Amino acid sequence: EGFVAPSLRGTTMAYQVKAYEVNYFVESRWQSSPSTMIVSALAGALQSAGVFSAVVLAPPYVGPVDQEVDVNLLNLTQVFDADLQHSNEHVTVQLVLSNGRTGQLQGVKTFDLNVPAGRTPESGVVAANQALQQMLPRILSTIYSTTNS
Repeated sequence: EGFVAPSLRGTTMAYQVKAYEVNYFVESRWQSSPSTMIVSALAGALQSAGVFSAVVLAPPYVGPVDQEVDVNLLNLTQVFDADLQHSNEHVTVQLVLSNGRTGQLQGVKTFDLNVPAGRTPESGVVAANQALQQMLPRILSTIYSTTNS
């Protein structure tokens, strides 16, 4: 887990009606911090894909690693239209890949999606999950191509 945008730290669910104005739902929260959920999903996908012999979430792991993957959560906001009838879940995740032995930067790639959602926080959660499911194969492909180049 790398950088998390300040507005996304914790379990509050962000939404936006006006540009550059972030608000939070009062009665709805994420089950866990969004960055933790995203990193866990990525670790599970990496383990299942068999790209690496082992996938370790750090901390608390201390030891040598071949590849370091940092996930930066830059945006996870439900953006409503002016009449509050429709929204999109805007998800931006940045991947930073480094050689675990040398620390050399191998690549940085940003994944940005807008997935249609409805009028409720629950529809934003469904859209966020859809966005993650769309991103994961592309993230895995980026990691695989970077580590095998």
